[in-house]
Amino acid sequence: MCPFWLEGRGGNGECIHIVAARIRCGFQESAKTPETGVVCERCRSADVVRDGVRKNKSGPVTRYVCRACGANFSGKEGYHKRRSNPEMIAKALDLYFRGVSFRQVADHFAQAYGLKVSPMTVYRWVTEYSRLAGEWLNAQGAKVGDKWNVDETMVSIDGDKHWVWNVMDAETRF
Repeated sequence: MCPFWLEGRGGNGECIHIVAARIRCGFQESAKTPETGVVCERCRSADVVRDGVRKNKSGPVTRYVCRACGANFSGKEGYHKRRSNPEMIAKALDLYFRGVSFRQVADHFAQAYGLKVSPMTVYRWVTEYSRLAGEWLNAQGAKVGDKWNVDETMVSIDGDKHWVWNVMDAETRF
């Protein structure tokens, strides 16, 4: 399980991995306009109109066209070329970091939503969006105080002794 989720540090019951994936993938409201809630992926213009619907496995996807540059897009920012619903990917990440296995997540989608997803697909989502969340977190920089808590543990691997050091900021818990 994710230690951030266990400590409740996500704020709304979600772990930091889910929050970071949502921020990276365009769920923040600041990038959206009140009229359609969508901006152009190419020129970032808010002058977009709906242009029909296309169908895929996860259901209908609204298409948009930008009046400024003429680009066609689906409005699934951060989930480019993904057939699955962004909310389903976020739910898969949330379930995985709550301790549910890849196979159980895939089974949950089949039973609850009628969506046939392989455990390998769930694995790919978790690895890709965890990597993106890690990159985003590393770009934020560490905000640490003057006091750190240090713990050392001796671990035996194939009869060899190795030392594991865990360091955590006393104030920010980073």
